Amino acid sequence: MHESFRALRIEQHPDTGAAIAGTRLPHRPESVALALRAHQMLGGIACVGWDVAILDDGPVMLEGNWNPGVRAVQMSSRVPLDETAYARGLAEHLEARLASTDLAVLRRYSLWEPLGGPARDWSM
Repeated sequence: MHESFRALRIEQHPDTGAAIAGTRLPHRPESVALALRAHQMLGGIACVGWDVAILDDGPVMLEGNWNPGVRAVQMSSRVPLDETAYARGLAEHLEARLASTDLAVLRRYSLWEPLGGPARDWSM
């Protein structure tokens, strides 16, 4: 295992003492379905990090991040993303879009403006 993927194994929540290992998330199927429905609304965008809150009565969508952090996922599973279905799916998505040599098609997938307007330089 690569050094950057090493993580501490914590059995109990440090503040509440509640057990972590073996805990099952309530409303998991509904949470996954909510994220999939949201993602389908975006069309051709390959990767979004969906933040879903799980409330007592079900999941609620908080936000979608265009550039999700992936380090925590790799640390918790102890498996580099390039060894998972995530990497294979992303590669298939990109290969399908980059198969075209039409500049207009490629440009459509290289620029994305979350507010629907022209692409902006957000570095200012």
